[in-house]
Amino acid sequence: MIAKNEDTCIYIIDDEYRIVSFNDPMKKTFPELKSGDICYKVLFGEDCVCKDCHLELDSKEKSTVFYNKKKNKWIEISSAIIDWPGKGKCSLVLTNDIHEGNKNLLYNLTKSSAYDELFELNITENKYKLMYHSEGKYIMPAENGKLSCLLRNVSRSMIHPDDRRIFDEFFNLETIMDRIKNTASNNTIKCQCRKRTIDGSYRWTLYTIIAIEHGANSDDITMCFIQDISGQKNVEISSSRKEDKINNLTGLYNKETFFDKAESILRRKNDKEYCVIAIDIEHFKLFNEWYGRKVGDNLLNDIGKELKPIQNNGDGAAGYMGEDDFCIIIPQDDKAIESIQKNIINIVKNYGDNVGFLPIFGIYKASDKTISVKDMYDKALIAAMSVKGNYAKRYAVYNKNMSIKMEETQRILTEVRRGLKNGEFTFYAQPKCNMMTGKIISLESLARWNHPEKGLVFPDYFIPVLEKNGLITELDLYIWEEVCKSIRSWIDNGYNIVPISINVSRADIYSIDVPKTIKKLVEKYDIEPRLLEIEITESIYAEQYDTITEMVGKLRSYGFKVFMDDFGSGYSSLNMLKEVNVDVLKIDMRFLQMDETSSDKGIGILEAISSMARLLGLSVIVEGVETEKQMDILLNLGCIYGQGYYFYRPMPKEFFENLLRDENNIDLRGITARQMDRLSIKELFNDELFSDTLMNNILGGIAFYSVSGDNVEIIRVNEEYFKVTGTNPVDLEARKGNALQDVYKDDRKKTLEIFDDAYKNILSGADGDIRRKKDDGSIIWMHIRVFFLKEENDRKLYYGTISDVTERKLKEQILEESQKELSAVIGISENDASFMQLAEENRKAAAAMYSRMTPGGMIGGYCDDDFTLYFANSEMVRLLGYDNYDDFANGIDNKVINTIHPDDREIVFEAIRGKCYPGMEYEVKYRMPKKDGSWFWTQDKGRVVQAENGCMAIVSACMDISETMEIQKQITEKNHILMKQNKELNFLHNETTGGYHHCLDTDEWDFEYISNRFLEIFGYTREEIRQKFDNKYLNMVHPNDRNKVRRSVEAVRGKKNEINTEYRMLSKKGYIWVIDQSRFIEIDGKRLIQGVVLDITSTVKLRDRMKMFLNYTKDDIILLKFDGATCEYNVIANGICGKYGYSCEKYESMLNNGFFGKAMERESYVKIIKEFAEAVENRADFIGEIEFRLGEKNINANLKARYMEENGENVAYMLVLSDITSEKEKENELVIAERMLESALSHIDGGFLEWDVQNNRLLMSMEDGLKGVGISVDKENENMSIIENFPDCIFDVVPEGCREKIKRNLMDIYTYNDNIFEIPLMKKNGSIIWIRSICKTAEEINGAPTKVVGCYMDITDKKKEEKDVLEAKRAIDFLELESIYSFKADLTNDKIKIENEDYSWFAQNGENSYSSNRSYFAENIVMPEYKELFLHFTDINRLMNMYASGIKLDSTDYQCHKDGEIKWFKLLIQLEKDGESGNIIANVFIMDIDKQKNKELELTVMAHTDFLTGLSNRMFGVQKVKEYIKNMKDGESAAIIMYDMDNFKSVNNVFGHAYGDKIISMTAKKLKSFYGENDIACRIGGDEFLILCADINEEEMQKKMASVIKDTVICDEEKNMSYTISAGYAMIPDDGKDFEELYMKADIALFEAKMDGKSSFKRYNSSMKAERYELINN
Repeated sequence: MIAKNEDTCIYIIDDEYRIVSFNDPMKKTFPELKSGDICYKVLFGEDCVCKDCHLELDSKEKSTVFYNKKKNKWIEISSAIIDWPGKGKCSLVLTNDIHEGNKNLLYNLTKSSAYDELFELNITENKYKLMYHSEGKYIMPAENGKLSCLLRNVSRSMIHPDDRRIFDEFFNLETIMDRIKNTASNNTIKCQCRKRTIDGSYRWTLYTIIAIEHGANSDDITMCFIQDISGQKNVEISSSRKEDKINNLTGLYNKETFFDKAESILRRKNDKEYCVIAIDIEHFKLFNEWYGRKVGDNLLNDIGKELKPIQNNGDGAAGYMGEDDFCIIIPQDDKAIESIQKNIINIVKNYGDNVGFLPIFGIYKASDKTISVKDMYDKALIAAMSVKGNYAKRYAVYNKNMSIKMEETQRILTEVRRGLKNGEFTFYAQPKCNMMTGKIISLESLARWNHPEKGLVFPDYFIPVLEKNGLITELDLYIWEEVCKSIRSWIDNGYNIVPISINVSRADIYSIDVPKTIKKLVEKYDIEPRLLEIEITESIYAEQYDTITEMVGKLRSYGFKVFMDDFGSGYSSLNMLKEVNVDVLKIDMRFLQMDETSSDKGIGILEAISSMARLLGLSVIVEGVETEKQMDILLNLGCIYGQGYYFYRPMPKEFFENLLRDENNIDLRGITARQMDRLSIKELFNDELFSDTLMNNILGGIAFYSVSGDNVEIIRVNEEYFKVTGTNPVDLEARKGNALQDVYKDDRKKTLEIFDDAYKNILSGADGDIRRKKDDGSIIWMHIRVFFLKEENDRKLYYGTISDVTERKLKEQILEESQKELSAVIGISENDASFMQLAEENRKAAAAMYSRMTPGGMIGGYCDDDFTLYFANSEMVRLLGYDNYDDFANGIDNKVINTIHPDDREIVFEAIRGKCYPGMEYEVKYRMPKKDGSWFWTQDKGRVVQAENGCMAIVSACMDISETMEIQKQITEKNHILMKQNKELNFLHNETTGGYHHCLDTDEWDFEYISNRFLEIFGYTREEIRQKFDNKYLNMVHPNDRNKVRRSVEAVRGKKNEINTEYRMLSKKGYIWVIDQSRFIEIDGKRLIQGVVLDITSTVKLRDRMKMFLNYTKDDIILLKFDGATCEYNVIANGICGKYGYSCEKYESMLNNGFFGKAMERESYVKIIKEFAEAVENRADFIGEIEFRLGEKNINANLKARYMEENGENVAYMLVLSDITSEKEKENELVIAERMLESALSHIDGGFLEWDVQNNRLLMSMEDGLKGVGISVDKENENMSIIENFPDCIFDVVPEGCREKIKRNLMDIYTYNDNIFEIPLMKKNGSIIWIRSICKTAEEINGAPTKVVGCYMDITDKKKEEKDVLEAKRAIDFLELESIYSFKADLTNDKIKIENEDYSWFAQNGENSYSSNRSYFAENIVMPEYKELFLHFTDINRLMNMYASGIKLDSTDYQCHKDGEIKWFKLLIQLEKDGESGNIIANVFIMDIDKQKNKELELTVMAHTDFLTGLSNRMFGVQKVKEYIKNMKDGESAAIIMYDMDNFKSVNNVFGHAYGDKIISMTAKKLKSFYGENDIACRIGGDEFLILCADINEEEMQKKMASVIKDTVICDEEKNMSYTISAGYAMIPDDGKDFEELYMKADIALFEAKMDGKSSFKRYNSSMKAERYELINN
């Protein structure tokens, strides 16, 4: 029953939940534990008894699982009821931690340990926790999270569609607990459904949910076990399918069944020839990533349906081989084979019509029936691999050359890896040129291989092999980086840099993030993206258009130019150009490979492509230009960029670097420089008699214009246009959008007028002479004539001709315009001397200002701090009140700033500050001073000009706006008053508490005004008041209150004061009480009644209730007022005195005449008066009791005096007197009874108690036994203790399980006068004492209990004696049931007490000495490795000391010989004292735990080991590594190493998975040989290994890694193949101490090593990339 001694905790508890005994492991786990502790508090951290506690169980053994809040762990508990010596009936409890991942420890819940996943489900909190997960089968979820989210995700993505409804109903969280409790047996429910595995297949799974007996915080907690039952389920399914094993997804035979069926078909005796066909879907993993696994499964299912008839007709078989592979065997029939191929291809096309996912077919003709079907299938796979990536051919028939070629391919791949590692690869560059100038615009990088034996190897030899086997990406990454290195070098050496392009292959797009990778490269080498151009083959667009378009978009957003390479090579159409998202088209060179018969067609195609590309804004370059004739053809077609042998061949770096040094060879504008569209005359004149050249000479410069508003855009021009304007296609293209920018500024308006006139005169058009800037900066006069053609949307299209008329215009032009303009300016103020002194330009500016501000004056100042006076005209001098200019200049001290009010200067500065540049204008308002000291407001509009001396000055025109500003001020003030009045009216109308109204002084007070608040109080609208009440106020008043209202109003008639009146008015909800404040007012001769009503309905109701209370209260309520010398009593209620015939008035008179001084005893009166006076002095409340005589009756009263208020010298108190006469009489009776009881108690052994029931107070004598109980005692007097808040205060020291029973006993005082009950109480040390109480109840007249008096006795010893008798017997009985044999040993006398000679140690050697038998057993029977443990455990001194310390139970596990075998046993010893002799007795029990122990060890090994390699699996290995890192000491170093086999996927593809497994196993064995016992090695998955190398430094690590990489080469001489590994490692603690961080860094280093050429190793450093790209081949 116990798994391991060190994990097993044993303890015994009594029926009061106290610890009686415990063993050493228990003490280690809970160091604070001691006998007498409450188990659920100290062990489980609970406040009350654990749910389903074992004390409630019967005597049978019980196993369950608990959640221990204190340890924060799940524990397994086994227990039984035993008799313990001296304690009676107790519970023996054995506990064991449930370690997450140890499946065997939860065996008791399911009776099975074969499960794959284990979850803890907290239904109450909607949470889950993953406790165990079997690696490599199912997708691993997060370790914890929200349960409902987990179930939803599993249902949608992992459960078979046909089983989801069952799964969802089973895991319905709202009903799951009810189903477990009400319909399930053993708190268990189960469900079967199919669940998806990591490889995409489905497996039958059993879900078992078990309710746990106790959970944290009493939540509903269950354990969910997930078990793979596919084997059992498949047996069931196979029987229904005639014992054929069928794949659930496809409906076809599984792999092994297919091979069996195919073998039986070939063994048939017939003359038919058969063929085996392998079918593989290319890039199926990528298909699943793009479209989702559900769509992928549907595709496999559809293919299965297509192949299913083959196995149903009895003459063939079809099998699903796993992943995306199928195999069929059918009779040899070419038409049937072709039909199958066609149908399956069509099925795949229906899922996206993407050639990248089309299936390939390999056919093996089964002529040689001596070889197995498995070998036939392998050969068919080799045939299929030969056409992989060839989208023109999708099938192949096997021949021997294919195997040879496959092996040759493998050798090439090996050499390529070596070449990449050794730097044998480089790039050549072929320039791209401007064919018109011959200058280089950019380069293209081309891979080359400098083979050590074969010399320079061209791409045709190795590129197809790399593309086919997925290694092209590795080469591309290498070349890309070499290109970036070279660009950086050219920049550093000062070369003239042109862009260079790199090629992106299909495999790159599928295997890495191309934009991100290239972006990181340019960032790494700090180069501009424009210098690196990207070429992507056009066929890739056709294969996966959306994906490639998105990728190209990212590249362009990063600043890269993108080329579509090989355009027109077979996939493209001209329509694609409308959608393509590239910068440049690179036309396939095959268009130039034309003969005489096809030249016209080729030229026509090129012309169509180039024309459409220009319309779409795409640049075009043609590759493969080899002759001058080809170049001329292209130039005539408008293609100016080319690449080919005619210009340059591909060349090594040193050759083209020489070209880059000479800037005359370079055109830095590049291929994407925009060009002006050339106009072909043929587009206007479709006549073959005229050449373009002839038409250009005849017509001159021609252009098409698009005009919208003031914008003129040049659309197209002819060649002659460039000659006339002196520009070129590239530069004109850059400026075409704004053609007016080349027109002289003064002529732009005229140009627009010419176009406008042409629009108005369609037939004759319009013309004119304008000036235009040439590219060299000179200006020409140009005659332009335009005709309007048509209008599209908001743009007008024009045709125009141009000619150069510069020479003519230069002879005619006369420059007089500026002088005429100056004359006009001077004419404004020719008599103003100050003004006329200005330069003509500034006079012109001043005149313009002045013309806009007339009437007013003009003034100018320099742009300095004081605005030094520049000029002022006579009008400004007059406006400011001066006689002449000199008088004005002196008056302002020649500073214009003195003409600005000091308070306004900041405003003026703000308008001008920082803006003093010629032509700047401003406008501002400020005050100006007159000579007489008055001020006026001015509107100032100014402009900055350049004065004659070169300084900046301000010319401003000023106008007097004082009258306008004054009017504006008055309007603002009036608006302010109106706004204030409006706010007051709004408050009165809407926001007052009461409802305002005023009425006419008529008989019924007609409403003249009603506020919104009035309407809100009564719930009516104004219209409803008019209709319901005839718009009369009095009609709303209650009929019984109308006269009262009239009298109130009449009382204030003619007076200025107001009156408050309470009455009822009718609201929409009924009558309400209001208080009305009304008065008379007179407005415009009309007398009005004005009032405000306030709803006081709730106040009136409260007042009425108070009156009712005072009429019926049984207490006297008195208001006492006194000023220190005199007292005044005001009787509010006379509950006591009224009972004896005294009215309030009579009673009040008596009090004011000294009633209490006469009716009370003198001494009592003086005492109460003194105490009350002290309270009054402190303004405090007062409580006391008084006795006074009222007539013939003595009254006992409780007096409560509450302080009310203080007003000057007067103090007010509210007195309440409650009659307690009856209670006093009862107390007197109890006093007599208590005295009688005290007399009786003096003769018994116990204590006295008195319980004041009404005041919850207990008076008792505290006997010694009670003094250790944690009850709070408020007072002690003469050995008597007062306990307040009784009985609630004692429940904290009453055990939880007894509290309800004690409460019921205490309630019996209301039913029975005599009561006897027993109460358990907990002492502060945790022990329990038992009290028996004998009580009698005293009651009031109405039968309510007032006091309980009685005695109590300590019966603890008696209770314990009753339990001790059964304790020992139960423990022994239980252990004997579990044992294979048992016996007793007297440790004091060192003897075995012989009870059964066949089943004791005595039977081993015939002696009865405990020590000698113990030694004999250890020497001869116990296995040597457990001998020391056995002797220590059974040592007499140890056992005696253990008993003395209170520990009476202990156990251990060991191995020994039995029946010729080595088996596991458990030895358990229980200690007790003999009742007669007092000797210490050991009850020894031997238990056989061999099966359980071996099963546990077996499962542990299986759970921790990788079956293929024998290394630790990922889960166990990572766990051990983490533990090692955690326990590392300071100064200790180690290393984390990641190993990966180089290009392992190609091994599987070529030679099959069985061969691949063999290579993995050999590699693992080789790796393991390099590491010692202290190192940790595990297989992470696939071909990856993780190793922790312990106690090693960096220098040793470098040597070790060099040795491992060098020597770990697996050679296969038969196949002439060798396999290597690469590694990356990180050092501990230099690179970190967190496993996840170290693992990531080692993985990054591994990737760098593989990129460095394979068969190498790297140590992590911070410069390495933080992201690992998995290539297709890996």
